[in-house]
Amino acid sequence: MPTHIERSGDLLTIQQDVPWLSRLLMLPLLLGSGYLFRIFFLSVGDVLGGVKESELLAGQIICLVGGLLIGVPGLMGFLIRNSLVIDKAQGKVTKFYDYRLFSIPSSFDLSHVSLITITWEDLLEQNKTGPDRDIFNVNLVRPRDHHATMIAFFRTLKEATDLANELSVALGIHVKDLSDTEPDEDCDPEQLDSATPSNPRLQGVLRGSPRQTNTPPQPSARPPGSAPARP
Repeated sequence: MPTHIERSGDLLTIQQDVPWLSRLLMLPLLLGSGYLFRIFFLSVGDVLGGVKESELLAGQIICLVGGLLIGVPGLMGFLIRNSLVIDKAQGKVTKFYDYRLFSIPSSFDLSHVSLITITWEDLLEQNKTGPDRDIFNVNLVRPRDHHATMIAFFRTLKEATDLANELSVALGIHVKDLSDTEPDEDCDPEQLDSATPSNPRLQGVLRGSPRQTNTPPQPSARPPGSAPARP
């Protein structure tokens, strides 16, 4: 997913475009909403043409309410674009849910952020890795507020690591890679120190290959040639 980083003085802006596939999934909702609105406006024309309003009122209400319930979420999902603005001078972080027509801001203090983490999501919940399963998130962790704010998500660990390291240099905040922990441990600010790789990959193995799930048996400690101990 394309991520754009802009610097302007003490302002650091991070924007990530929503994949077009996600936008295309909203088209059935928009088409369904348009169909209901079409029926509604046709019924209004019938009323203006002499048909009694009482005969069409129930259908008009159903079409209008249904069109709004389907169309508004579909339009928001089609237009949404997330951005994060970090103001180092004022010590404030603001995340915008931008819907082009309007935006919803959510702010918190930069001083509350003590760690940048890289976490992963197993999309198929099979505790395995693969190009169609993994999503890597970059988060700002606020232990004081018991909350983690996702900045961006990527398909590869390298992209997530590059962004996390760039933020670490710009903000002077440490990075912790939790991509080898179980998904339910990843974003718990209270358990970051205890989150350890529960299913580690082999040294040098990149994401996209199955995790090592079987541990080879430890060699026997008894001297060679000696008989096994009897109970």
